Amino acid sequence: MDSAITINSLDSILIASIQVDLTHSVLLSFQQQLLDQVYQRSVDGVLLDLSGMGTLDKDNFEQLKKIIDSAGVMGTLCVLVGLRPGVVCALVELGVETSGLKTVTSLEQGIELVNRSRLGV
Repeated sequence: MDSAITINSLDSILIASIQVDLTHSVLLSFQQQLLDQVYQRSVDGVLLDLSGMGTLDKDNFEQLKKIIDSAGVMGTLCVLVGLRPGVVCALVELGVETSGLKTVTSLEQGIELVNRSRLGV
């Protein structure tokens, strides 16, 4: 089953644009597809573009964190991009653990962060 989430590559970075309502099955499919690509390619980072998401519940966010952790175990830096203020406020209100997450507001910043990390800067 193909993921409903598009994954593109830019040099050694995968960019996953999440523009669909997240469900458990969508996230499982995305996890498999993303981790397969991380394994098959030599990627330095993954940008998870969440700028199109108006809402994100605690369970789905926790599943995204598991995907981030899994990619990290495979040696790939994951960066959350474009979290909207309302989504951030809701996650904080729900008491979601966010420490250790890399976040930026734009894809350009995410690319820069991955490139700096790759160079050890």
